[in-house]
Amino acid sequence: MANKRGWKIVARTAESLAIVLAVVALVLHIPFVQGYIGHKALSKVSRSLGSDISFSKVSFVPFRTLVIEDAALVGTASYAEADTLLY
Repeated sequence: MANKRGWKIVARTAESLAIVLAVVALVLHIPFVQGYIGHKALSKVSRSLGSDISFSKVSFVPFRTLVIEDAALVGTASYAEADTLLY
């Protein structure tokens, strides 16, 4: 009896995990979500580099493709010396 109950718990846990992963995979295909994640990631990179990073659009297919359109990296040593490092 206890063995059946244990297998039911394992099966339910596996089903729940599969559903959560499927929902996350579907949500990651929404352009708004991709843009939001891209802006959050680039803002953290921008802070760590001490530069301004911007882009117009980001799209990705998890584990395969990442496309960043119109990316710009601007150095911010001081306002008067700011220069575009990459465009």
